Amino acid sequence: MTLVGLLPFVSLLFLCLSMHRWRSATGDPDSGLYAFLGGSTLWATLLVVATETLSLFNALTFPCLVALWAVAGIVSAALCLATARKYPLRPRHPRSRFSPGQILLLAAILAITATIGAVAFIGPPNTWDSMDYHMPRVLYWIQNRTVEFYPTHFPSQNQLAPGAGYVVMHLQLLSGSDRLANFVQWYALIGCMVATAFFCSRFGLGRTAGLCSALFIATIPMGVLEASSTYVDYVVTFWIMSFACFTFRPEDRDRAGAMSLLLPGLALGLAILTKATAYLYAAPFLVRFVLLEIRGRRLAAAGPLAACAAVTLLLNAPYYVRCHELCGNPLGITETIVDREKNINGGVVNETFAPKAILSNLIRNTATHFHVTPSVTVNLAVEDAVIRLHEFFAMDVNDRRTTWATTKFRAPGDANKIVPKNPGERRRFRSDEGVSNPLHFLMVVLSLVMILGRKSLRKREGLLLYALCCVAGFFLFCGYLKWQPFHSRLHMPFFVLSAPFVAVALFDARESRTSAIARALGLIALTGMAVPTLLYSCERPLLGEHSMLPKKRNERYFWFPHRKEPFTNAQQFLRDRKLREVGFDGADWEYPMMVLLREDHPDVRFLSVNVADHSKMKYELPRFRGFRPDAIISIRWSNKKQIEPEIVHEGRTFRLRSKEGHIGVYLPDDG
Repeated sequence: MTLVGLLPFVSLLFLCLSMHRWRSATGDPDSGLYAFLGGSTLWATLLVVATETLSLFNALTFPCLVALWAVAGIVSAALCLATARKYPLRPRHPRSRFSPGQILLLAAILAITATIGAVAFIGPPNTWDSMDYHMPRVLYWIQNRTVEFYPTHFPSQNQLAPGAGYVVMHLQLLSGSDRLANFVQWYALIGCMVATAFFCSRFGLGRTAGLCSALFIATIPMGVLEASSTYVDYVVTFWIMSFACFTFRPEDRDRAGAMSLLLPGLALGLAILTKATAYLYAAPFLVRFVLLEIRGRRLAAAGPLAACAAVTLLLNAPYYVRCHELCGNPLGITETIVDREKNINGGVVNETFAPKAILSNLIRNTATHFHVTPSVTVNLAVEDAVIRLHEFFAMDVNDRRTTWATTKFRAPGDANKIVPKNPGERRRFRSDEGVSNPLHFLMVVLSLVMILGRKSLRKREGLLLYALCCVAGFFLFCGYLKWQPFHSRLHMPFFVLSAPFVAVALFDARESRTSAIARALGLIALTGMAVPTLLYSCERPLLGEHSMLPKKRNERYFWFPHRKEPFTNAQQFLRDRKLREVGFDGADWEYPMMVLLREDHPDVRFLSVNVADHSKMKYELPRFRGFRPDAIISIRWSNKKQIEPEIVHEGRTFRLRSKEGHIGVYLPDDG
């Protein structure tokens, strides 16, 4: 069934081809790049609208999705033919051949991208957040045939923006497995490279600069890891970049047509529906768009801007309504208590916005990209510098008002121990939970200095304002959200959005042997730093002692080897029992348990039991009323709570029959 999972991409292909013909007719020299962004935006919008519509009728099923994408493929093919007749291709000037240097750049980009794609296919979704909420909710949606909220012990499964999860759900339901789940992020990586090439062209740069900008993105260490996972930071970055591309509009022809007015609202709506960080990173570009529209159109801008806002809100309206119904807030619960005895707030929003608090967050977020490296000396030096800066400004480096939950500023894991010489054992420094991007950060800062310091760069149309929007997004992020050790991956939009102006700064220098050598060395360094991360990652390593290649697929879910045994033992214990329904109590890492149980019991249904938070109201829905579990599984890995000897659910007593680590299996007394 994996091939059936590719059915949605038929309509995507035809939409991109239709968009290409339309843009070519306007004389756009970047029609191919624009078509990729526009076609992807229209396709994702179709997917979201179809998902929400089918969900209303509990019709998120295999037959319905096959019919949906078959019809979409036929209609988009007809649209492509109609567009081809209406807009025949114009004769174009032959493009210059690729130079040897450009071929090398392209080869490096393709090699990295292809390797990431191979990792995405070979390795199953196995990041921490994938196990906790990204993938479990996909299985719950498929099981329930709707994206309506459900009772869960993990609020993020309901309340975090679901946009990228919708795409994963379609691919998983059609293909019958999670083989294609990681490719959503991989596709977004390619989309970001296309978008940066578009910007380089708009800034007046040639093919070489566009390739260098794409290589800058392809080699971001955190991006290398994320692009083969089910995290959503690349996806939200792709939609933010698409929004920025659609609203750049340096020429009058970009203002013509309803499609050009519709796409910005769709891209912004998709970004918000993918991840809440879009509110922060996209805000400066939205302000820029509004101001440019008002300056160019005066009062006539009111209509297009209102239409853009309406489209954005409509895409997110069903999700907002579900959140408001659940907890009275369209954005979901923003404040949680991690430890009631110590009154530790688990909310992610800063509790103070004083200048010192914002400065502290700027310092710590910057240090995030320098203090998780294979070098103990570097890690300790950065930590010491950050602590000394806080002491100098009379600030607390672990101020609970600006530091998330119980975390503290320090190098995660064993950073203060001796780092093994074998690169395959340096896994903790290549985890998508918090790898650093030091060289990329330095290049971004250097490029900003060059743009501010050079008159030729400041006067380049749109460049300075674009760079300021990127920086403003990073400042908003640091000023609004509490610092976490995991912020490196949440900085992905900042790094990717910065790629175009980094390329401009690199290629604005007067061409000389020295500047060419400096650029070449910089690109070689970027590529060299990406290779170990690509091959020896923590979660999905290709090489080394912990390589996932010799392992079976269900073993690859457990990148902590000691985690596997408790799950497989629970699976073995329940293998010969007749399971129709299984409950989860206080569960985290639900997904691998669900996958393993489905191997032996394909039709088993899952539901969290004894939920005490807001989502308990969903027990009243008809689909959950008759739930009578044949077993209850308690997974207490993250919160380290004790496995209780018995669990009572709906008057039935379930006693602990199997325990391994933090996983307990309970069977009913009446079973």
